[in-house]
Amino acid sequence: MLQYSGIVCAGIFVLPYVFYHSNFKFAVFWLILLTFVTMVIHEIYIEVILATKGDHQLAGYADIYLGKFFKNLATINMLFLGFGAISAYIRLGSGFINLFFPKTNNFILQIIFLLAVTFFHFCDLKIIKKIIHYLPVLSLSIVLLLFTITLKTPFIVQSNSLPNLSVFGTLIFALSGFVIIPEVEELLRKEKNRRYQLIWASRFGLLLASLTYLLFVISIIVLSRSNLSQDAISGLFQTSPILGKILAALGIALTFKATLNFTLALKEMFYRDMKLPQKLAIQIAWIIPFFSLFLGAFSFMSIIAFTGSISIGISVFIILCAKLKCG
Repeated sequence: MLQYSGIVCAGIFVLPYVFYHSNFKFAVFWLILLTFVTMVIHEIYIEVILATKGDHQLAGYADIYLGKFFKNLATINMLFLGFGAISAYIRLGSGFINLFFPKTNNFILQIIFLLAVTFFHFCDLKIIKKIIHYLPVLSLSIVLLLFTITLKTPFIVQSNSLPNLSVFGTLIFALSGFVIIPEVEELLRKEKNRRYQLIWASRFGLLLASLTYLLFVISIIVLSRSNLSQDAISGLFQTSPILGKILAALGIALTFKATLNFTLALKEMFYRDMKLPQKLAIQIAWIIPFFSLFLGAFSFMSIIAFTGSISIGISVFIILCAKLKCG
């Protein structure tokens, strides 16, 4: 579930719109294919992690096996990925809050969202950790409930007849969970069959995430009908306000959690791989989300598609090179 939670984040809310504006069968085919390609990449990264002592993010593994140039490349790439992802999450999260408070300025909601992230970033509250721990189960349950309701309605999935290449970047972004893999390995470190458990945690988490995406896409397209929106939820508000509110609350929780996760991953990179003092690492990681406010001219969808295409491609290249070096 930790692996699953590292994959299923804000990207899920973009997929229905992308699938709808592409050929549906084309999009489903690439969802299946990219799921298995991502699974292979994850397992290659697992081999690199297991062959290396200590706790690292990708920049640390790049430094150990490939040298300073690749460490710097991985660091810049991680900053780019984190910056892009957090920017998209903040836009989505504040948009979902706006559904409950439609008269409030969206920029003010973004500030409130960031202040909440700031509070939980600096405060180590056990109650929040417990809530986040059960959030993957809650999100999966809500998606299954949504799909069950869909089965009681006319089951027609309409989409564009022509393929849309933007589906690639969005799917790659939505499926990639390599940032969370070091955390999963740390959780399983004391287990005797650590390698076996880590591989199957990665596989099962990814397959479950892929299935969740497919059920969610079908449900939103069917239930939203002609009101399908880019964020999947505001359109659903028009056809089913109750379901819309439930999913908006889930969306706020998922985007909030995803922002915290990426901020933590950046902190870990600064602290463990760049050897900065822990307090300084926490402060620098906290500053990055606020810079995302300067991307106001870009939509969350364009940010996700561009980030997924470029940043994750570079990350995969570094993982493959590190695997060749570590054997």
